Amino acid sequence: MNQNLMQSGLAADSARPATTVTAEAPKRGWIQALASLTLAVAGWQATPAAATELTFDPSALGLSGTTFSFDALYGGEASVLSNARLPDNSLVWYEEGYLSIGMATLNGVPVDTTGLGTDYSLYVHFAISGTGAGQNASGLIELVAAEGVTSFDVAPLTDWPYATAYALNTGATYTLATVDLVDWHAGATVVSLSPLEMDLWTTLTATLNNQSNGALSSSAMSTLVSGYFDHPAAGNQILGGGAVVIITGGTDVLSFSSAVPEPSSWALMGAGVLVGGLSLRRRRQG
Repeated sequence: MNQNLMQSGLAADSARPATTVTAEAPKRGWIQALASLTLAVAGWQATPAAATELTFDPSALGLSGTTFSFDALYGGEASVLSNARLPDNSLVWYEEGYLSIGMATLNGVPVDTTGLGTDYSLYVHFAISGTGAGQNASGLIELVAAEGVTSFDVAPLTDWPYATAYALNTGATYTLATVDLVDWHAGATVVSLSPLEMDLWTTLTATLNNQSNGALSSSAMSTLVSGYFDHPAAGNQILGGGAVVIITGGTDVLSFSSAVPEPSSWALMGAGVLVGGLSLRRRRQG
């Protein structure tokens, strides 16, 4: 998880005489203004994130295909999840793989993605590690466009972690965006013990960083991406008594939204500031 740490300081000026500051009780007008603004901000934060429309233009990368807009992407996964117990019994895990995009929707309706899967491919490459059920997850997540057809599979290995996921590209690849993790949760439900079978699920919330030179555009200043990945036991292969899970099936969804407040929230904030301003004006005139 990437975190930006901001530090601020106040430089002391030894040539400036010391100034005594006396704290005063807050004036009533300021109290009303602050209360109104607090309610406005609370309304802003409580507002659910609205769907954000993104547009992908293959021609900006020299690829053939139809330009389309979307707010959700759907695909299938090929990945390898490895986990181990440390001497203190804590769980550490690592997952690397690919999410192959096969469909896009806008407001719940499939859109025309002519060229996707033939002239070019879209996929997500990820390499994430963490502890416990997703805590402290960090790593690389990137949205990639590739010329031509891309195939995805898992190749067996002779040693740990026994398998690796790979993408076989037939043409050039382009990174459209990277993703900064905000939140990541994972879980498993044991379906049977003999043989061992587990249903797996993962959810994530992250920030999308556009790097596509015009190929990918968003209607929001800051685009959020949330993911839900559901993998039934029927699509999982378990090795080493659960130490390694090969995932090759299930349902994977990426939804895009924005943290920008909706018009109603802006109106509430404006009303709060206006009420506070009128209160101050009446006080000065009184």
